[in-house]
This record gives sequence, structure tokens and C-alpha cells, in this order.
Amino acid sequence: MKADQARNKQPKKTSVVFVCTANVCRSPVAEYLFKAELKKARKLSKFRVFSAGINAYDGYPISKLSAEVLKDAE
Repeated sequence: MKADQARNKQPKKTSVVFVCTANVCRSPVAEYLFKAELKKARKLSKFRVFSAGINAYDGYPISKLSAEVLKDAE
């Protein structure tokens, strides 16, 4: 009973999902940039942020070009 009570007292996180077609370029970039801004504002712990694709395949990584863009953004 106490575990349930403790779980219910934890603040709920706001979920944010970025969606594109394949989840290999636009949505992962948006996820990364949004998380970076939340970290700067020290609010990352209040959110669950992830990306998805409407025609995505499990396990496909972010595209090489998108990864390069993000590396340059750091």
C-alpha cells in the first residue's frame, strides 16, 4: 500500500513527442534540441520527451546528416 501512495505523490511529467515520417531526421533533431533547451532551463526532469515516426522501422538510428547537424549545434 505504501508504494502505491508514494507513486501517486510523485509529480506527473508532461509528455512531448515529435513525429515525422521515418524518425531518422526531423523528429530526432527536434527531440534533441528541445531537450537541450529544457536542460538549459533546468526543467528536463518535468518532461518526458521522445520522437517517433509514422512509417518508422525499429532500431534505425538517426541519419548521418542529422547527426552531423546536431554535432555542429553543440
